[in-house]
Amino acid sequence: MLRQRLRDVFLGLSAGAAVTLIVERSLSPGPAPPPAADSAAPTAQPVGATGRKGEGQIDPSARHIVQHGLPLGDNVSSYTGYVASVNHRTRIPDWVAEHLTRDGEAAAATSGADRKHSRFKSAAELPPMWRATNEDYRGSGFSRGHLAPAGAHRGSQQELDETFLLSSNIVPQV
Repeated sequence: MLRQRLRDVFLGLSAGAAVTLIVERSLSPGPAPPPAADSAAPTAQPVGATGRKGEGQIDPSARHIVQHGLPLGDNVSSYTGYVASVNHRTRIPDWVAEHLTRDGEAAAATSGADRKHSRFKSAAELPPMWRATNEDYRGSGFSRGHLAPAGAHRGSQQELDETFLLSSNIVPQV
């Protein structure tokens, strides 16, 4: 049954069900506002029932990612480096949006964030019945693939770790 579900998910992905959006700095009208220095560490935030209607609830640290709007989607969550719409039926994201810049790449080189400290884990903000787990992948023949690549999100260890959330950024791959 698990193999069948993962096969269906994989076939859906290959047919274009998941889309990763990357917004280049050159396409945006201006620089993204930096997060407030006195703000608490960002955590995933559900952002409303449908994409554009939920934009007002996007975590401030992720607002620059969706400054031109969101694709339509349900179950949208924002993280430090990306925003994702999680499909509860398949337990993988329908889409992931991220904003990559040269400045972010330069900052990542000095942040000290290291992939060896990151682990694949379930997204705690999702109800248990809608969370993917490491058990879903064990023995399935599929590995865990990032939509928002870990190497592009090394601005802090938290930002890097958030790319390892199973239902929010990880999809089955062969």
